[in-house]
Amino acid sequence: MRTTLLVSMVVGVVGCGHGIPGPTDDMAGDMSVSDDMSVSGDMTIPDDAQHLVTYTMFAMDYAKEICAHYMKCGQLDVGQTDACIERNLKHLGWDEDVEIMKGRVSVNELQCLDALKNARCDNSDSAAWQSRCVTFLHQPHQPNGATCLAGVECTSGLCKHGGSDGGAAGVMQVTGCAGTCAPTLALGDQCRLSSDCGSTAYCDPGTGVCTHTPALNEVCAGFCQFGLLCPSFPAALPAHCIVPTMQTMLDGDCDPIQGVTTPTPPCPAAMYCQVQYSGATAVGGKCKMKVAADTACDPKNDGAYAFAESQCADGTTCHSLTGVAGSETCHAFGALDGDCVSFGGTTSSCKQGLWCDTTTTPGKCKAFVVNGGSCPNSSARCGSSLPGQATCIDDTSAGGTTYTCQPAKNFGAACKPGIEDSLCAASDNAGSTYCAPTGGGTGTCAPKCF
Repeated sequence: MRTTLLVSMVVGVVGCGHGIPGPTDDMAGDMSVSDDMSVSGDMTIPDDAQHLVTYTMFAMDYAKEICAHYMKCGQLDVGQTDACIERNLKHLGWDEDVEIMKGRVSVNELQCLDALKNARCDNSDSAAWQSRCVTFLHQPHQPNGATCLAGVECTSGLCKHGGSDGGAAGVMQVTGCAGTCAPTLALGDQCRLSSDCGSTAYCDPGTGVCTHTPALNEVCAGFCQFGLLCPSFPAALPAHCIVPTMQTMLDGDCDPIQGVTTPTPPCPAAMYCQVQYSGATAVGGKCKMKVAADTACDPKNDGAYAFAESQCADGTTCHSLTGVAGSETCHAFGALDGDCVSFGGTTSSCKQGLWCDTTTTPGKCKAFVVNGGSCPNSSARCGSSLPGQATCIDDTSAGGTTYTCQPAKNFGAACKPGIEDSLCAASDNAGSTYCAPTGGGTGTCAPKCF
């Protein structure tokens, strides 16, 4: 069970200011968040939330803070601030704001925002702030037997919903449907979310059942219980879960993915964990000093490990604008209309709020398509893009071919049934919500309850 502390809530709703103004249009009323806490384990979070915060308020505060972080790190220009905020705005797929007002759950946003203020620029400590902004963001207040809509409301972590749909085995209710707080599921039980299984187990996506998460000194394959590391390069196979420590010595051994799987970065802020190779095979890591801007860099330390941290100094990234192997240097992130390269089609060397148009070599950084603008059936270019869902759609008819970017919709927002289902932000996993018909060809975004 997660260690949780009750929040003392005072009358009145107060927002937080973070030095970055909000977008010119009001996006704060249309918010959705994944309920699947895939990182499990015990972690005590200080009770530093001193005022009532709705999830809608947190979503805007979070977006402003992470964009302030990007600006500090040389990854955002002032002109793309609104686009950055829209792109990073968390959305609401179930009736969380009302549940917060009822006192069933609260959001401890201050520990998230403080973590973002102190976050590194290279993602080498991303698990540290994500644990406070996602996994341990909510403070549950509902005991077993109390009503709930989501596991984050329950001190146990499980909101037990109704059974299967019409007797169809394997069909379970999604977050946002009425349920009752209950003890977490046992190993082998059918599940939807890892939070259903408690802090020492996870919901296996392949089998759909609660499966034991490896603990200290137990055999692991990529991940362990919260706070522990499954070594990428163990001295002897199979790997076993260990307590991570930050390597402080230059050329000392390190694990390049440690900072994205545990709250402990692999190396100090001025260093990065350089992947060591034997031929084409990665065999370990060594802490090295960061590579300065406009200095040659090694693309082998990006690629599969770029998500974990960057070898380049803050505000730069390793790539070649010509595509010629061996000409890679630490280039500054691309500004609007600046040169860029695409990394696998989903990320690029452009600053936040921009995408890389690769129809030329080198590519050019372009602004995201605004809502209502034409898009080539690619939600990645829409500023309103939702993870795992389509916001580049034909908004006039089902199966149409006139694609435009459309704004993401929150719980309760008006929508067109059968046409705008994908615009309704998920309540947990993708596809957990839809545009529920209300009659006369109209509808509202809601969880798929039965």
